[in-house]
Amino acid sequence: MKKLMKSSINITLSLLILLIAVCSSILFFMMYKHDNKYTHGGPQGNNGLLVFPKYAINEYGYTYLIDDWEIYRNRLLEPKDFDDNILIPDEYVFIGQYLGFEKNSPNRNPHGSATYRMNIILPENKDNFTLELPEIYSAYKLYINGELVKQMGNPNKDHYESDTRTFKYTVNGLDKVEILIAVSDYDHFYSGMVYPPTFGLSEIVDKNINTTFGIRFAAIILSLGIGFINLIIYGVFRRNYRNDSILLMYLFILCMFFTIFIAFPVLHSIWSIPISGYALELVSFPAFLLIIIMIQSQLLNLDNILTKMIKSFGVFICICGASLHFLMKNNLDIMLFYSFLLELFILISAIFLFASSLLASSYEHVHSKTMLIGAIILSMSLFMDRFLPIFEPIRYGWFLEISGLIYIVLLNSIFIIEIGNELRYRIKLEEGIKNVSNILDVQKTYYPMLLEKEEELRVNRHDFRHHLSIINELSQLENTEKLRDYIVSISDTVSSSSQVSYCDHFIIDMILRLYATRAQQEDIPFIVKVSIPRELPIKDVDLSIIINNILENAIEASMVIPKKNRSIEVNIFSKINHFGVSVVNVFDGISNYQNGAFLSRKEYGRAGIGLSSVISISKFYNGQAVFYSSDGNLFHSEVLLPLKERIE
Repeated sequence: MKKLMKSSINITLSLLILLIAVCSSILFFMMYKHDNKYTHGGPQGNNGLLVFPKYAINEYGYTYLIDDWEIYRNRLLEPKDFDDNILIPDEYVFIGQYLGFEKNSPNRNPHGSATYRMNIILPENKDNFTLELPEIYSAYKLYINGELVKQMGNPNKDHYESDTRTFKYTVNGLDKVEILIAVSDYDHFYSGMVYPPTFGLSEIVDKNINTTFGIRFAAIILSLGIGFINLIIYGVFRRNYRNDSILLMYLFILCMFFTIFIAFPVLHSIWSIPISGYALELVSFPAFLLIIIMIQSQLLNLDNILTKMIKSFGVFICICGASLHFLMKNNLDIMLFYSFLLELFILISAIFLFASSLLASSYEHVHSKTMLIGAIILSMSLFMDRFLPIFEPIRYGWFLEISGLIYIVLLNSIFIIEIGNELRYRIKLEEGIKNVSNILDVQKTYYPMLLEKEEELRVNRHDFRHHLSIINELSQLENTEKLRDYIVSISDTVSSSSQVSYCDHFIIDMILRLYATRAQQEDIPFIVKVSIPRELPIKDVDLSIIINNILENAIEASMVIPKKNRSIEVNIFSKINHFGVSVVNVFDGISNYQNGAFLSRKEYGRAGIGLSSVISISKFYNGQAVFYSSDGNLFHSEVLLPLKERIE
């Protein structure tokens, strides 16, 4: 039966993986086909000349200037240079072909100068056309029909100054547009025109710009909103749930790095960014992957040497990205080596996220399927980004941006579910604590009276026993057999009625007496060893919850096994500034253990309420609660709390 269930789970898991992989691949392929500047389908240049006829304007409205730009290497040309001479371009290139002009440099230097030129022929009309230039690395002069219309930084090598941002320029009622861009780069790892400019009817180009800006801005707000909500929740839960709440801080940091990663195109459209600021952009993506790995490893309790090595490698990549601008020093080899390391880290991250999620799902880890879905989508985006390299989004963002946002939303849904469950549990726990506290207050009031009455009863028993001895002797003289038997039975009854006191701490003593009585009634050997002072710097309510829950579990576990096998051993101690509770009981050997926790037999998939209460209180006191089984069907419940100061 178990093999059949396991086989069914494997089939379901395989179908889930296949379904998510296929759906995400279709999503990214549709983006590649329909939201890609390189597959947009508008007219393209030929040998430096683009003819944009009326029918193409009506059909497309705009186009991306990709193909056949004239390029003049190592020259910063002006319009007058073309008026005075017939210049032959070094090559006709499409934008994105070389990511600049470093490939043909004999020294493989990523830095240098070049001039791009494109002529556009328009039909006779009075329409307004807009040219949108993305970032051009890293300083340039833009000439339209022989007129300097924009300068970013200073491309002159002797007075070089970098500066870049997106820019748009509108021309009115012209039938010919000459675009001349003189570019220099001496401090960035990209060079020249990396991203294709847009040219088309002003109203359509402006609409596309505003739509793209709106979508990206909405994604930024969503990411920031999720991040700060988790930061607020972290502030609320931090004191009571120190270990678990760190995941909320991780998610906040993850959202911040993701926001940086997707925000640069928006920032470029508003103002120019210093080249040194690109170091933050370089760090943001590997840091985003690194934080995802850290979150997943903590959620799945992965703390092995391989996980630590992957994390260390991620930290190294982030440090390299932050310092690349200063380390490169005109050396393309350093840039290419960093690119190789980054690609390797991306591959390792994708394998780790997928493999760890798959392994957790096979063990039916709580929320593992949600993480598996996110890992598959993220992995497929990384694969499709390599499989479909000629891609630049028009509106909806890069593959990694889409998958990253999906992953953040999925992670946040996990945390929201857990926080909701935690809040519901805390409400129940607080209600229980209030009831227990009221009971303890009443018991605390009557406890001295109970001790006083018990002492009186002990004295009376002692005196009564003397009387019985005398009566017994008299009965022997008179040879009354029945009277002697009767007196002996009374003496045994009185002796057996005495109650053992385990310690001077009234709450712990009361609880031990209660469970000792229950154990005696159920024929469970109950061995107790207690060594604690009269007062402890721990709330009575918390002590009651810890000991009650552990002993209640021990009694319940003993009830389902034969009487001859039953046994409970209790050790409660206070030494070296620590308070400890250790309970060992025999159980039936059947346990639902998953990811470091024993799950409840009453509620499938969740840790037992009693154990959760003990763990929660232990964390509050900066202590530990451990539950495990050992050979001989022994179940161990151990709690250790520091006693440095009382926590109110």
